[in-house]
Amino acid sequence: MAARLGCTTELVQLGLDILTWQKLKTRLPSLLPVGTKIAHKTGTGARGYMDAGIIWKNDRPQCILTAYTDHVPAALPDGTPGFAAAAQLIGRMARLCHDEIKV
Repeated sequence: MAARLGCTTELVQLGLDILTWQKLKTRLPSLLPVGTKIAHKTGTGARGYMDAGIIWKNDRPQCILTAYTDHVPAALPDGTPGFAAAAQLIGRMARLCHDEIKV
């Protein structure tokens, strides 16, 4: 696939390595088991929080997951900060994918 896209295998590996260096762990990786490999890129917009990445299980890529929240309020009615609720939702989606897909 890499050659078809005009990339070398080494460049593809470098891209994945860079995405695994992501320091922000409060979204997709937040609820994954400790040690789960994930290569992801986060984003924050005026009204939303995003994360997209590849989740591994047993040293194999398991799934690609993208999450985008929109119109996130500053706080939920119960007082939970909107950014925290968005991050929790994204983390729960990643955990569901991790737990349900058998490798």
